[in-house]
Amino acid sequence: MITGTPGTGKTSVARKVAERLKCRVIGLSEFAIKKNLVTRYIEHLGSYDINPEKMKKALEEECKPGELVIIEGHVVDVIPAEYVELAIVLRLNPLELEKRLKERGYTEKKILINVQSEILDSCLIDAIANFGKEKVFELDTTDKDLEEVVDEVLHIIKERKNYEPGRVDWLGFLEERDLLGRYLK
Repeated sequence: MITGTPGTGKTSVARKVAERLKCRVIGLSEFAIKKNLVTRYIEHLGSYDINPEKMKKALEEECKPGELVIIEGHVVDVIPAEYVELAIVLRLNPLELEKRLKERGYTEKKILINVQSEILDSCLIDAIANFGKEKVFELDTTDKDLEEVVDEVLHIIKERKNYEPGRVDWLGFLEERDLLGRYLK
């Protein structure tokens, strides 16, 4: 599992890692649309709601026992925990994340919600809650190019150490720079 706030690089990293490991990628958003698992479109967020039980069942049917598959997406509670060998949470400096999301054309509201999510460790907390701390690894992608991040992800997969959760502290970072009020009121 490769997860993280939208804009942290999940899709690009997952595709490159899968290419190097010669396995396939399941992007949760595309998978949900393809399998008709979307329950509604949330206009103000520009995203979809999915049926979690149907998603779990569809993933169980899609993944063959023993097959290596990279699953990428930011909603982790739709993945059966027993299918996840490890979860890598990509993190990105909120200032950089804001820039990326603006470049993608996200609305101000959607940018704020996603940046707040990153600051408050939402994807990390969800991954730990769903898969257990021992399966979760945290990787700060700030100021790294795609190949560097892919190399680090492959290192995590192989070594299973040095990237334990709790390494990234965006609250402290923003507080030190007196920028916390910009995102959290």
